[in-house]
Amino acid sequence: MMQAMSRSYVPYFNRKYLRRGTLWGGRFRSSVLQADYAIDLLHYFDSHPQRTGDGPGPSEYAWSSYAHYSGAKPSAQLSTLAQYWALGNTPFAREAAYRAQSHTGIDVRQVRQLSDAVNQGWALGDAGFLDQLQRASIRRITPKAPGRPKKAPTRP
Repeated sequence: MMQAMSRSYVPYFNRKYLRRGTLWGGRFRSSVLQADYAIDLLHYFDSHPQRTGDGPGPSEYAWSSYAHYSGAKPSAQLSTLAQYWALGNTPFAREAAYRAQSHTGIDVRQVRQLSDAVNQGWALGDAGFLDQLQRASIRRITPKAPGRPKKAPTRP
């Protein structure tokens, strides 16, 4: 049944919404993120289609939360992040600050950090947050250094 649906529905859906690829491709991914990165992550996802050349900017992207946070089209379906409230004392100040941050964008280093965390499932945060998380988890939460481990010095 899924194979038959993929052969008929997926091409229809891709033509209708001007997209390509599978609808169900890839695995589900998740990662632990320190709350300080929440606003940066919103900017990362809002600007992703434009950054990759696959779509419009955040204000025209249908699946973006930019319209909600910038004040253009508030949505009752979205819950507002606590970090957003810290952007200003009034709704107008918060919306203006969010728009300004969105237009400035996030730097290449932040894009790389967020991409690695999202795509590879690693935790993202400052050293204290990662240390606390590692103590609470049996799973490794950050990648190892590339290459083979160094050999221990041998005694003569």
